[in-house]
Amino acid sequence: MTNTFLEKLKTDRLSPKNKGTWTLTGTERYLFIWKAIVYSFILSAFFWAPLKTYSQGLSKKGIKKEVKNGVKSLKKEGWELVGTPLTMEYVYGKYLTELESDPNLEPENGTIYCSNPDQCEMFVTAAARNKIAADAAGRIEGRIYNSSTLNADVKADQENVNKYLSAFRQKVSKYVTPEMLKKSFTVRRKPRVETEHNFEYQVYYVKNIEMLSKSVNRALEETKQEVEKIGEITGALDKIIDEGS
Repeated sequence: MTNTFLEKLKTDRLSPKNKGTWTLTGTERYLFIWKAIVYSFILSAFFWAPLKTYSQGLSKKGIKKEVKNGVKSLKKEGWELVGTPLTMEYVYGKYLTELESDPNLEPENGTIYCSNPDQCEMFVTAAARNKIAADAAGRIEGRIYNSSTLNADVKADQENVNKYLSAFRQKVSKYVTPEMLKKSFTVRRKPRVETEHNFEYQVYYVKNIEMLSKSVNRALEETKQEVEKIGEITGALDKIIDEGS
């Protein structure tokens, strides 16, 4: 009763003609091989399953902790979830999980004071798009004024530099689509500063940086083509921007 499967099989099929060896019929041989394969899978699963579960558990535990701390902070600051019957814990967890799922995704927030709930989210989205455009224009401006190839006169031509950057910024904002800047959830609270508005709205977004990069490059090319030629500065800016892109 205490013999293992292999020991029992060996005892039962010990050949009297060949001491120390054992033989199987064709059917029994296939049965043995099949059982051996099954047992190997069972042992493999038994060995690897705890490691896999532990690895997944660490990830889930980390997200769960972030959700707990994030929700606690939002509620402590007076924020309440709006626009959904779901819990704040659920939407915050889904938000973090989505960000972890793709290296091309990054968080983006938009905040605004407003009084009409029907328009607040629209205003926040516009503000978030403008912020993305302003950041892109800021990077271009940084290239301009940190360039060693532009002379002082060109850098001092602030009017034309601003004209160039303004046109670029407007195009970037125009090309930021809901697919590139996807809303995750919205919270609001009573304003904590003096304001004529009734609410402070904050929207959490997931932005796709790969898609946004393509839109920024598109805006850059169109700006270079459409802005009226402004002498030396146009060529100089184009050169610097091309070198940095």
